[in-house]
Amino acid sequence: MKYKDLGCPTISVSIGGTCVEKALLNLGASVNLLPYSVYKQLGLGELKPTSIALSLADSDYYSKSAI
Repeated sequence: MKYKDLGCPTISVSIGGTCVEKALLNLGASVNLLPYSVYKQLGLGELKPTSIALSLADSDYYSKSAI
């Protein structure tokens, strides 16, 4: 579901009992990234290795990590 451009929309979200205030609302991006330190704090379980590489619009390149 896509939302209209709201400028900088934020929402409150709860993941595994952890509440995050003012999280940015994704307006349709196809890739979402989460810092590993945040993932560990949320206690969402083990990650699986992946061979995915990301090339961002500003030409930054991120090598494989985990999903």
